[in-house]
Amino acid sequence: MSWQRIDVDDKLSRDKRASLRKEHAEKTREELIDLYKSLLEDRFKNPEEESKKDRICVLLQIFGEKINALAVIEVVNTTTNYIKRFRACDDVTESSYGVTQHYREEIYKRGDAAVVLQRKAYRTNSLSTQVRNAVLDRDGNKCRRCGSTEILEVHHIIPYSRGGKDEVQNLATLCQECHRAATLTRSSSGEVPAYPPGEFEAWLEDDLDICGAKTTKKTLCQNPAGSCPHHE
Repeated sequence: MSWQRIDVDDKLSRDKRASLRKEHAEKTREELIDLYKSLLEDRFKNPEEESKKDRICVLLQIFGEKINALAVIEVVNTTTNYIKRFRACDDVTESSYGVTQHYREEIYKRGDAAVVLQRKAYRTNSLSTQVRNAVLDRDGNKCRRCGSTEILEVHHIIPYSRGGKDEVQNLATLCQECHRAATLTRSSSGEVPAYPPGEFEAWLEDDLDICGAKTTKKTLCQNPAGSCPHHE
């Protein structure tokens, strides 16, 4: 999953926000429920007519990472899973590429509005039926790694998140189990294949001449096979 920034205007001054956060830290959940309701009533003419997303995001921007999720569930009449679609960050910068990055050393000044983010789902079912069928036909309707004909899926050799295209030459038929094995890690920054660039064919044959252990950077150790006893 990845996150995108949401523009929210809670219409509060920095001093008011700072005061509310100090008050927030001293309240019980029952008291927070009353506080959240009061704030939403001040912010919206008819809070119940506003979307759950808008109400949650206003509260997130006011209280940041300290928000009480159980109180929000009660006030907005929602679920934990829905709340998890959103998050507040008290320490955010944005790169020139529009990617949100987090740095703990860049803490906001007291009273600054928190940055509110919304979860973006990974792209799914991106391939056209025509392209998918062309790949399956080319590969003989079987997994190119183990030969299975059960639960076949089409794999991006260079992941889409890393610039790979929906083109036949960048696609391969794998069974579900091998498809899972083809991805080392999956995170908000994209997928990391279980093979180095240009080594997909060697991976299919289980013939990668590298250590292959997962590094602390969640990539593959590319030292020669058997040369890293600390990975064993």
